Amino acid sequence: MNAITGGFPPYSFAWSNGKTGQNINNLKSGLYFVTVTDSIGCNLTDTVFVGPIMGTQLFVLRNSVKIFPNPFTTELYFNSGEIFPENSTLKLRDVIGRIVFEFEFKAGITENRVDVGVIPSGVYVAEFRFSGFQFTTKLFRQ
Repeated sequence: MNAITGGFPPYSFAWSNGKTGQNINNLKSGLYFVTVTDSIGCNLTDTVFVGPIMGTQLFVLRNSVKIFPNPFTTELYFNSGEIFPENSTLKLRDVIGRIVFEFEFKAGITENRVDVGVIPSGVYVAEFRFSGFQFTTKLFRQ
């Protein structure tokens, strides 16, 4: 975690996985939340994304999926260049980690259009699951 500025030291750290301390190790891939509290009780919560260690197959998969446009308004397009396998899913999480949108891709085609007009403007973490692999990316809704 970056250096803390502002507030009144010392600071305490409470992570969403139950750990404490400014820096934590041996994390699984995923989205984590940390609440930093200063000595007079003021706090700030932030998110930290830990990406997976990418093997060759996941690297190829991640780089073969095109997501556009980004930023988006009401629709997102996903093009894999290959046929989407069954049970391919998308979850959009807001900045505090809540799932705000879920979608299951149509199997057997190379491009899917997703109507996301129901979600408000903001920054989202998109979680994709394909063929047993998962990767994430940031998306921006205008």
